Amino acid sequence: MAEIVVSVIIPTFNRCSVLAETLRHLAAQSVPVAWEVIVVNNRCTDDTDMVVTSLVAGFGCPLTVVHEDRPGAAAARNRGVRSARGDLLVLLDDDIYVGAGQIERAVADHRAQPISWFVAQIVPLPEHGAAPFARFRAAVTDLPPQLDTMAEVETFASGFAVVPRSSLLAVGGYNEDYTVAALEDADLYIRARHHGMRVFYDPKLVGTHNDWAGTTLRDFCLRQRVYCRTAPLLAQRFGHEAHPWSALITANSPPRLGSDGTRDIVRKGFKSLLSHKVPMTAMFRAADYLERTGLTPTGLSPTGLKERVLWSVYRSAIAASMYGGYGEGLAALSRRAQPPQSA
Repeated sequence: MAEIVVSVIIPTFNRCSVLAETLRHLAAQSVPVAWEVIVVNNRCTDDTDMVVTSLVAGFGCPLTVVHEDRPGAAAARNRGVRSARGDLLVLLDDDIYVGAGQIERAVADHRAQPISWFVAQIVPLPEHGAAPFARFRAAVTDLPPQLDTMAEVETFASGFAVVPRSSLLAVGGYNEDYTVAALEDADLYIRARHHGMRVFYDPKLVGTHNDWAGTTLRDFCLRQRVYCRTAPLLAQRFGHEAHPWSALITANSPPRLGSDGTRDIVRKGFKSLLSHKVPMTAMFRAADYLERTGLTPTGLSPTGLKERVLWSVYRSAIAASMYGGYGEGLAALSRRAQPPQSA
């Protein structure tokens, strides 16, 4: 058997039906080198192992499942890296579908720039992209930017990324203090940048995202709230240095009389008020009502008064969710830092 060159690593938690479709897309790949796929079962209680096992026969490359009991995508990916036999890692989320030739493209990118990291263009499912909220996301919130040509970027996302195993290990792998799939990529990128690593966005490296939070304001706000609960940890580790997430930390950290201006303090006060259950529910209902009134997603900017109001509701709800999540994360970090009570 030829020596494995590429290892595709997929962490997963209780999403076996989506994972199955991701694996079917991988099974259709034609790869010019020996490769393998490693699924990391991160405390799943569903049929993940059975789904993987059912696809092993005839998969076209070794397909294995390993287990990681420590919660979080960071720990799961590290477990996959430890199991990987390839020198080139393709990091893939369990809900990213890759089309024909994509793993081959990842190999070509690596051969062209062997020490660089690459991130893919992520696009929604066609049926997801038709929702009013999906159009808003496409216009104002998706990263990295949808560029036409390969370019160096100051961000990193493990949803579909290409990384030399040696350089990932050189920066220490993922920080397992991030016990949910939120900002562990940011922590990794900042350390990688300190080591001189470069990240390139390749628009021809494309993954289709079956995003559970991609079409409704409620789901997206839930995810943003969870994401921002880990932002205080990122701030504790790297402060407010000039990194791509500095603005997120500054915008959502508690008001600081010495550095925040009056406008920022007032804005944070409003976000704090809106972040509670009753105002959030009211914004969700307002968005539902406006979306039901026949708004048609055309173009990437709001047209008409009703749609401008809807987008304002979107922005307010997301900002409040992020601010509320940051506060919850700050409280959790404070509790973690307190010494245990003596008996």
